[in-house]
Amino acid sequence: MVTMRPGVSSTILGARTTIQLEANLRAAGLRLSPAEAAVLDAASDPHPADYPYGELGVDQRARTLPKS
Repeated sequence: MVTMRPGVSSTILGARTTIQLEANLRAAGLRLSPAEAAVLDAASDPHPADYPYGELGVDQRARTLPKS
């Protein structure tokens, strides 16, 4: 859970319905093992290993910015 990470002091819920709110509140008791957390961290890593030099970086370097 995000709340268990160092530096995180609170969790903000974004429920729009009571069903979503109930699901979020039930998740408050969920505790992941370090191995489970590591699997999720690896699956959601937003930083490709080759950035900024790989394919994503090429696209960023080649883009033109609007003049202000």
